[in-house]
Amino acid sequence: MKRRSNMFRNPDGKYKQAYSNKSCFSNILFCEECGHPIVRRRLTSERNGEKFLYTAWQCRTRVHPKKYNVNCKAKFVWESALERDFMTLLYELKEGKEELIQEAHKVIEEYDLSSAEKARKLNLEAQIEQINERVSELAEQSNSTVASVYEASINHLYYEQELLQSEYDELSNKQQESKHMERHLETLLTFLYEFDESEFNEDIFRQVIQQGTINQDQKVTLEFKCGITRTFVALRQK
Repeated sequence: MKRRSNMFRNPDGKYKQAYSNKSCFSNILFCEECGHPIVRRRLTSERNGEKFLYTAWQCRTRVHPKKYNVNCKAKFVWESALERDFMTLLYELKEGKEELIQEAHKVIEEYDLSSAEKARKLNLEAQIEQINERVSELAEQSNSTVASVYEASINHLYYEQELLQSEYDELSNKQQESKHMERHLETLLTFLYEFDESEFNEDIFRQVIQQGTINQDQKVTLEFKCGITRTFVALRQK
């Protein structure tokens, strides 16, 4: 009888669980309506005349309306629905791995450098190296009688170098992002290859999801670290 009572009062087994910052959903899910973070909360419902607690996620402004003066209409979603539908999504990705790979590579190519950008990056690298060599030469040739002339020349070279370096860094960061996405795709494919479970796996979620949004109709949009996005409606199964 006690076990049956606990099942009704605490059906998801999370009543004593510490959250919200420790959850894999924390600081990852945001409200699509107002942009605020989605936070974890405990709610009470009733089944067969007996009250029970359950875990849900909702826009922070709805949970703390007095603190945030925002007229957000976002509904809460059951945590169990989020977990269940994410696992279902993984099975769907596993079944359609070829389409997944094609889609991810298309996104990754958009982040990668074009042929012209790669050539420009090499050219910038050469120019920066030339400036470094010229600065070294001027520093060696400077003396007290014409120190101001050399200093002006060196300062001008430093300014030019700063502009070139900024452009070079921008291209490098863009190229690095595509490499990160490629590695994350490999991670996702490894998980899918080894994946054969129904219970929610926090580790997989943490490693493959970049961020997500939930709208007022409980539609969840997840952005994977490899660049793809997927949506589902997280409805509670009664």
